[in-house]
Amino acid sequence: MSEHPVIVDDNQNTKYPVAQPEIPDMRIWAGIIEVADHFLGCDSLGQHIVRALGKTATIVAGSTYPVNISYPDDDNFDIIDVGEGKRVYAPIRLTMEEEQDRLNDEVMELDQQQIDKILKSVKTRLGPTNKPQPLTLPKKETTEGSKSKLIPGNTTIKRFGEK
Repeated sequence: MSEHPVIVDDNQNTKYPVAQPEIPDMRIWAGIIEVADHFLGCDSLGQHIVRALGKTATIVAGSTYPVNISYPDDDNFDIIDVGEGKRVYAPIRLTMEEEQDRLNDEVMELDQQQIDKILKSVKTRLGPTNKPQPLTLPKKETTEGSKSKLIPGNTTIKRFGEK
């Protein structure tokens, strides 16, 4: 989430590719977060927008300490610290040493227990849905009266958190 794209990994054929949404404008991100039901993110600008808007968030902290980068005392925030006991303190911007970053490189690789904890937080914050969940696109008539060329959506879509 930045105004200028940052290439994180030139090789997107890695075991764990990095998701990089291509929304260049932070104002658009703020608008998306404002209309979202809940925010799931990490040490990012998004969590600060969430706090400014008074919304709820599940924040996953890895190589950064939650007390330094987030809002551990905010009742609207669930902070899941996956780096606890694994990370090495990295004095960002104080030294140019890269050793700490290399040691923290895999801190955000989650195990199933951590994934389940994140999903539980999100599901709890969202609560049960009462909105219909269509699995296919509705068929739409064109102005000439002919059938739309839209292809129905995937009918095997799993809902958030389903296995």
